[in-house]
Amino acid sequence: MSFATDTYTLLAGDGSIAAKVGTRISPYARNPNDDFPAIVFQIAREEIETDAGGADLMRIATVEITCMDRTYLEADALAELVITAIRGRTAARSLTIDRDYGDPYDGSSELVYRATVTATLAGS
Repeated sequence: MSFATDTYTLLAGDGSIAAKVGTRISPYARNPNDDFPAIVFQIAREEIETDAGGADLMRIATVEITCMDRTYLEADALAELVITAIRGRTAARSLTIDRDYGDPYDGSSELVYRATVTATLAGS
């Protein structure tokens, strides 16, 4: 099981998210040439539960999905779409959202607003 593949598939396969970001979904770092809005995700932590014989029983991952846009309202709206997509996944546990902003880094004078959804996902 690959939480990275599953997370990408979840995001790219959701029609509402794809309508907003197109193909601008990437692991760990945003391509600096990409326009906004964009999504960057990472698997911050993965636990592997095993039985006494060492066989994998379940994997539990902490997934962070950062929604970025030029306004805080748009970043927040994209995060809400991500939350809706995750809620549709049967093996999702807790969800949190953190919001912040950063200085422009792509030659623009506009700030970059970020809404990061953190979820605990389980699978085998």
